[in-house]
Amino acid sequence: MFKKDNRYVTRGVNEEVDIRLQLMIWSMLDKLKDEENVELDYLQVFRIRKEGKKIVISQSQEVPEYLCTYEIHLEDIQIDDEIKVYVIDSGEYSTMLFPSEY
Repeated sequence: MFKKDNRYVTRGVNEEVDIRLQLMIWSMLDKLKDEENVELDYLQVFRIRKEGKKIVISQSQEVPEYLCTYEIHLEDIQIDDEIKVYVIDSGEYSTMLFPSEY
């Protein structure tokens, strides 16, 4: 699940989410996958918001329940409202998309 090959990003996410944040999301998934004590759900939810000069990314899943938050110091990224991004694994490939694209 969430293999490093066959990863896709929708056009909407590619146009609206900074590439550095996209790479951070994939990195967070890889880190969680490498931890043997957490079982990955096929649906990962990421919420991205700006707090002052830092970006806050919260990763969650429903089954089993999991929540982790990361803070990154990137001042040059503009985020007005919270951005919600899904990463869905089909078994063959993984796709990063907005909930409205689901």
